Order: sequence, then structure tokens, then C-alpha cells
Amino acid sequence: MIRLSQSERQATVAAFFDEVTEGLVFDPRWKETMIGLGAPDLPEEASPEQIDAWLALNALFDDPRLRRTLRAQAADTGRTRDFLRVRDDRAAYFARYDAINERIKAAMKEGATPGSPKGEELADAYIAFLAWNRGLPDSAAFRADIRDIWVHGETIRRFWELVGILNGRPESDSDEYLWIAEATARRLEVQSRLPG
Repeated sequence: MIRLSQSERQATVAAFFDEVTEGLVFDPRWKETMIGLGAPDLPEEASPEQIDAWLALNALFDDPRLRRTLRAQAADTGRTRDFLRVRDDRAAYFARYDAINERIKAAMKEGATPGSPKGEELADAYIAFLAWNRGLPDSAAFRADIRDIWVHGETIRRFWELVGILNGRPESDSDEYLWIAEATARRLEVQSRLPG
């Protein structure tokens, strides 16, 4: 795997995303971006961290949780191809995002956990925000549509961690984001088990 050429690595990642998006309506720009991020041009002498990240990413491609999560994200791009406030009305998006983030910070300062009643309340507010960002109602159907994007949070975070290392831009999520991501995942998971 270490000796694969750039074209071979790109073919590997492209084949993975072909499988992920098979039969879906999605924004092709998303797929192009994901392939580019998953198979960047590595230097002649890739760092040990990049080599390890490439090997780990290939192993992660076999994880059905990653496939489900990325498939749900691809489907989401089909809904957001023509409208997304974070892209089309950034001032409104960040005003609302910052307001929710302040509420999350306050809850964390009070010692609330993602699984607490406060966590559920803020998860509902965050899910409503996600729907608003897409110009959609916060409905049971919307929550079902985004469930797979959130319930395997550790898997998708590992994917992005490896992609960041490959691209020489390791990143980490804020504590506030990790808190609301867990609260959102818990809320969507619990609601998926409710009758009706």
C-alpha cells in the first residue's frame, strides 16, 4: 500500500466513493472533493504519520458504519445542492450558530452532560438549526434522514482525523462541538426507537 502510485491511491478512494454513492441523488462536487481529500498528492518522502494514516484509512473503508455515515452525507448533498444557509446566507447562519454555541457553553459550565435533560433540549435546538440551515422543517422524516450522519460520530471523526493527517492539516473539534455531537447522536438514536 505504501508503494501505490498517486493514480492507484486515487482509484482506490474513487472506487470506495462509487460504492458509497451508488443509486443516490447527490451533488457530484461533494464526491469530487471527498476523493481529492482521501487521495491527496503525497510528497515523495511521505511522513510516517501520513503512511500510517493512509493504511488506517484503507482499513476504515471496510467499516460499514463509515459507509452508512458517508452515504447519508452524500444523500444530504442531494437535498442541499441548491440551498444551504451556511453557503448562501453566512451571516444568518453564524448568528444562529453562535447563539446555540453560547447555550452549549453555558450548559457545559453548569456540568450538564450530553445525555441529561439539558442535553436533550439543546440537541433538539441543534437539530432544528440543522433543518433550518437546509431550508427544511424539523420533522420526524428529517430526523430519520440525518440519523446516520450523527449516530456513528466516533467513526466519522476518525475518518476526518486521518484525512487531515494525509493532507498535512490535522484538526481537532472543539469541546462544544463534541458535546453537542454526542447529545445529537443520543437524541436521534433514542427517537429512532420510539414507536410511530
